[in-house]
Amino acid sequence: MRQHNSRTPRGSVSKTEDPSARWKDHLLETYRGLLAFGVEGLKGLMLINGGAAITVLAYLGNIIPRAPITHPPKMVKSTLLWYGGGVLASTLALLAAYATRWILYDEELRRGRPVSTVSWYLLPNAIGVFLAITGAVCFLCGSITAARALTDLWIYARMGLRLGQDGL
Repeated sequence: MRQHNSRTPRGSVSKTEDPSARWKDHLLETYRGLLAFGVEGLKGLMLINGGAAITVLAYLGNIIPRAPITHPPKMVKSTLLWYGGGVLASTLALLAAYATRWILYDEELRRGRPVSTVSWYLLPNAIGVFLAITGAVCFLCGSITAARALTDLWIYARMGLRLGQDGL
């Protein structure tokens, strides 16, 4: 005779299953989803900052033949530094997320044993949130700086001025 599993096909639950077990499953899946969402958000921050830096460099490569540059404008340098800072902040935020998960895992392993009452996961968690916000602010500041710098470059290219000699 076949043994009956308490779970029926995926997504449905038999009537004999304990509601608290369903609730625990729901909490676990919600937690996993939140972790994945946070990691994907940080990867997205890295992607937009890195992609923006590459776009600025590609634009420079396209505009330089039209307006020969004797030295790169300061605003272009600061734009690339903003985007680089955003990539760095996002990477450090991922490391802080890893530290938070590791501390929570270690606390779970020690459950039931005498441990300190201080929960240290809040420190790397707060640092990670701060760094993620910093990465977004770096993208915003880099985009504003890029818009100003690249517009000036375009104007100079249209006027046929040589950058670095004529004042930008």
